Amino acid sequence: MTYLSFLANHIAPILISYRKNGDEGSDILTAFVLSVSNRWFLITAGHCLTNIKQLLSDGYQIVECSLIDSLGPDAGNRIPIPFPYEPNNALVVDNDEFDYGAIALSDYYRRLMEKNNIRPLNEEVWLDQPTMPEAYVLCGFPAETTKFNTAFVETSSTQILIRRIENPTDLLKKVRPGLFYGQIRLDQDLKSIKGMSGGPIFAFQKDKEGRIRYWLVGLQSSWVPDKQIIIAHPITVLGKALRECFIIRSLTQSLAYTAV
Repeated sequence: MTYLSFLANHIAPILISYRKNGDEGSDILTAFVLSVSNRWFLITAGHCLTNIKQLLSDGYQIVECSLIDSLGPDAGNRIPIPFPYEPNNALVVDNDEFDYGAIALSDYYRRLMEKNNIRPLNEEVWLDQPTMPEAYVLCGFPAETTKFNTAFVETSSTQILIRRIENPTDLLKKVRPGLFYGQIRLDQDLKSIKGMSGGPIFAFQKDKEGRIRYWLVGLQSSWVPDKQIIIAHPITVLGKALRECFIIRSLTQSLAYTAV
């Protein structure tokens, strides 16, 4: 679905390499840029960041971490941005109810990504939701299509069409209200969506003028391989939570300044 390549302007996966004694490994975490009250956040699934924390607890060290912000059609600089990932600076909610990971981006990284034509998904597309979506698409980076080399990494954004399931209880034993369920169909070139956790799910709908618009509706969390059903968490829950945290923090800082 290369005709949706413009969606990559919102995506900036995290490339991370780790080492423990002679054991080395690398991963790409699907992530995208969300704007909340004009503050930029890098968003992925909470369990992806939990996995990194577990590696560090097991004695691994992060030897390299960077943001790949060059996958959009208008990107100019193809060199990843060095990004010193610090687990304590990330907001992680990873439990039976929620699966969200958010990393606040400083103005420094925002400026670098803006120069490479990364565009954040703001309230216009995550707070206001479409009334009658005509199609859904998941974007991400399947592990099986990513190739690591000693000198470079080869990857590209993959888009998968989704058929939303309104009544998943007919197909699944355990269903949670409020989550997004959808059916996908993988072809011979892609056998698994492992690695696409944290990927954004977009909804498409025509406006009154007949133009196709898109919205951010969810964040990919898990899937049921034998049924090819994906399960995603609604983005409005995360967006509103981040906005409230930002407002409370700003108010607290303002009150502290006034008190002084």
